[in-house]
Amino acid sequence: MESLLAQRFATFANMKKATSYKLQANSGFIALTTTIILSMVILTLVIAVGFSSFFGRFGILDSEINERSSNLAEACAETAALKLSQDAGYEGKETITVGYGSCFICSISSPNSVFIQASTSNAYTNLEVEIDPTDGSIDSWEEIPTISWGSCTT
Repeated sequence: MESLLAQRFATFANMKKATSYKLQANSGFIALTTTIILSMVILTLVIAVGFSSFFGRFGILDSEINERSSNLAEACAETAALKLSQDAGYEGKETITVGYGSCFICSISSPNSVFIQASTSNAYTNLEVEIDPTDGSIDSWEEIPTISWGSCTT
């Protein structure tokens, strides 16, 4: 009887070793799969953050170019106000070039309404400026999407 009991115990011990070895092999596969999935998720996040900062640069560049165009249009409005105060018969239709762009004083539609278009690096700013012709002060200005009275070309 002892030999039968010893034989069963040996068989049980051998089964436990085989089962234990099998579980260890599967746990390595699970760890490897988990590592691969986590690496792919982290790589996706890094790429997404990289692209957002890359395209964010272009947004900043566009806003800087638009600001330059707006500043150029404002300078052109000041120039038109000065010329209108010096000469009441000033009609505009003049291009003013600055280092990084140019602006065009399109026309003076009434005694005090001036239309201006400035451009730099394919960014355009259109202004309608109300100028007091007696002292050259600017009463108001408004950025308009397009100049509705026609083309603003030289």
